[in-house]
Parts: sequence; C-alpha cells; structure tokens
Amino acid sequence: MIKMYESYRQDGKLPATYEVVYGHAWKRINKIGIELNNQ
Repeated sequence: MIKMYESYRQDGKLPATYEVVYGHAWKRINKIGIELNNQ
C-alpha cells in the first residue's frame, strides 16, 4: 500500500485528506419522564 501511495507524490509532497465525522443524538423526555416521539 505504501508503494502505491508513493506513486502519488508530487514535488516531494503526498496528497492527504482528513475527515471528521461527529454525530449526536438526543431523545426528548418531558418533565414527567415520558419519552416523546415526533413522527
């Protein structure tokens, strides 16, 4: 894999990318403690 990646080197630099995947999910619960489902 490293040999293949080296084939992309141009001007002494390798192309690189990074991705950040971040997710958050919250359930709504009312004051009585009952889960609310919005459909």
